[in-house]
Amino acid sequence: MVIGIPRALIYWKQPHFWETFFVNLGFEIILSPPTNKEIVEKGTKVADPETCFSNKVFWGHLLWLEGKTNYIFVPRLKTNEERLEYCPKFFGIPDLAKILVKTPILTETFDWRK
Repeated sequence: MVIGIPRALIYWKQPHFWETFFVNLGFEIILSPPTNKEIVEKGTKVADPETCFSNKVFWGHLLWLEGKTNYIFVPRLKTNEERLEYCPKFFGIPDLAKILVKTPILTETFDWRK
């Protein structure tokens, strides 16, 4: 079983946390490549024009992973370790990802305050 992890948004906050978690459960991991022009262009084509650049980059990473894995991991993050809330647009990303790609989205809500 192969799980894709987009190398965008919160990935950089905890780069090896999710990889280690899934590998220790016996899954193979595929990371999207570092952000490049192709990824930015793919994300920009599907994103709402008013969306921030970080979200546009995320959509490009998601599209890059489509069809290469059994699942794509897109966590729903409510707060970070400092107990600060993430942007509300980040909270809805897993739902939008399910609409955008055919590869099943693996998600769970994480609220580090609890």
